[in-house]
Amino acid sequence: YAGVLELKGMGSPRNSAGVARRCRSRAAPFGGGKNGEAGKVGVMDLCEAIPGNFGGSDAGNSVSQLQELVQGCTSFWPHTKILTWSFEQRMEADASLQFRASVSFVFREVPHHFAGDWLTSKKKAQRDTAERVRCYLLHHFELHGGSDATLRAGTDADGISEAALQELRAVCSTPGQPPASRELVPANSVAGPDSLHWEFAEWRPTGEVGEGGGLQGHVRATVTFLVYSVPHHFAGSWCESSEAAKRDTTQRALWYLGAGAEAFAVDERLALRKASAPPPPLGTAGAEVGGPTSSPQTVMDDKTILMQVQNTLQKTFAKETLPGERVWHWSYEPDSRDPQRFRARVEVPYLGLRFVGDWCRGKKLAQRSACLVVKRHLDQMSTPG
Repeated sequence: YAGVLELKGMGSPRNSAGVARRCRSRAAPFGGGKNGEAGKVGVMDLCEAIPGNFGGSDAGNSVSQLQELVQGCTSFWPHTKILTWSFEQRMEADASLQFRASVSFVFREVPHHFAGDWLTSKKKAQRDTAERVRCYLLHHFELHGGSDATLRAGTDADGISEAALQELRAVCSTPGQPPASRELVPANSVAGPDSLHWEFAEWRPTGEVGEGGGLQGHVRATVTFLVYSVPHHFAGSWCESSEAAKRDTTQRALWYLGAGAEAFAVDERLALRKASAPPPPLGTAGAEVGGPTSSPQTVMDDKTILMQVQNTLQKTFAKETLPGERVWHWSYEPDSRDPQRFRARVEVPYLGLRFVGDWCRGKKLAQRSACLVVKRHLDQMSTPG
């Protein structure tokens, strides 16, 4: 994917009304991406950059307005779906259900994924994301004048600091240098405009043997930095080493910024397929990839596990539970060495037990981990013998 944005904080979408300029779309020269993959050329985090405003008179037309804007600036294959929508859901501590909408499309020959804010309904979430994305694109035209000079890249390098740009170029110019850090950094932890933050995800497919008879692993790198004060996340393809993964991701980021890496090119048809696929859930960096828990059904069950287990407890102890009384009580233990890591504890009074989950990055994942422990216990209780 070339871009995923979580949009928050840059001014109301209406402030950019009338800024859009029609660009003449043209087919960019596409070749095979590295390792035959389009990869994730860029992911932008606009939840920190553009506030939502879905209550106005044009809110109902926000999706169609976004589609019109994208069609006016991009060439598409016949019968291509312009916008592809997907939704995430989560359960808040007060047991309210929230939704976040993600939209995928190809813009200026580059596939992007954009994610909005968490809201109380899918319709509100879709409108919120559409307006944030439209605001971002209009603001982009205002900065660049809609000129053909930047059609090749998703944006230009003027929006990032010189220090960050030089650090990116240094990765490509100094082969053999190991990655600075293997520690996972949350996507929303960008410290400043000069910072580059790296994440590495590992995948070890079953039965694949590498040199020396051991299992051959794969690594994918993600780099995060600010572009025009908006956090962008760029991820590459799966590589055989951390060094190769870091270089691959850097080449994609520089290509996206139009700042070098001319040898990199994206296969156009593969890019369209990538843009049509739902983006990975944001905020799950560092989770095991390709393992037995990565099937679509398991991912969906994982998102609704809190609601499922709570409903099971309420049904099981319906006679013992007083009106307004909670069936469980949550608490969180922070990691003294990493403020982003937590371990959740949940006490179920009617069972007389306290359950503890694994250490996870963020309270939501920690809560989900502990919830799975409770679910396993309930499943064992319901199993005869």
